[in-house]
Amino acid sequence: MLRDRISYFLGILMAIPVFPLMLIQARRLKKDFPDLPEANNPMGKTEGKSELSILMLGESSIAGVGVEDHKDCISGQLAMELSALSGRSINWQVVAKSGYTARQVREYLLDGISEKHFDIIVIGLGGNDTFKVNSPWYWKKSMRKLALALHSKYPKAQIVITYMPPVHTFLAFSPLIRFFLGNLTKLFGREMKRLAPDYTYLSYFDYVVSMEEWIVHSKHRDPADFFSDGVHPSALTYELWGKDTARFIHQSVLNSDQAINP
Repeated sequence: MLRDRISYFLGILMAIPVFPLMLIQARRLKKDFPDLPEANNPMGKTEGKSELSILMLGESSIAGVGVEDHKDCISGQLAMELSALSGRSINWQVVAKSGYTARQVREYLLDGISEKHFDIIVIGLGGNDTFKVNSPWYWKKSMRKLALALHSKYPKAQIVITYMPPVHTFLAFSPLIRFFLGNLTKLFGREMKRLAPDYTYLSYFDYVVSMEEWIVHSKHRDPADFFSDGVHPSALTYELWGKDTARFIHQSVLNSDQAINP
């Protein structure tokens, strides 16, 4: 904890001299960045023996920015892989909004969800909190409030926070921005690793994306193949992310002490 606080404040101090340059780079990126739409068809169902209902909640990557249909996003890929692993029917739904932070998801999206029950809730957040340069402790507080609000609304659901966005790999960002924001995202991940053990219904998929490892597992593709626009995932990345998260859920949630039985 103390080491992470020191790392955070050292990072802020190191960024002060180069902040004007980062600001110029960020404004240029925002001006030239394509405005991609969210994916279509934010719900679906797979075939299987018994039904498992999943809510996918989060920001632009959960909203499917970068692909046309949610069947090619993390939601559809996760559902297909988890169905294959468990033999169960996965009834999934996406509630997400581009540009939203953890606080905004809690304040503006939760009340609009009308369903009365979910077995598993998968949260994909962290990118926008990073871009706003929120502190790791503000982020942890926001995520704790979100988890508590979800548990209050869906007390039987297991909540899974999927791993942090790999900001350190974003091709659209300059090396300077990748370094600064990438280190901040890693601190966010450490806070989630500390948060999850506080609640029996909460899990965190503790994995840091290695582009080199993904390339090896994807038959030596070019790094650009993993992005639709230099920031948002491509269909290839959504497939890897969805399958990774499905395997984590199958092993750590469905086969855990808090297993959800048919």
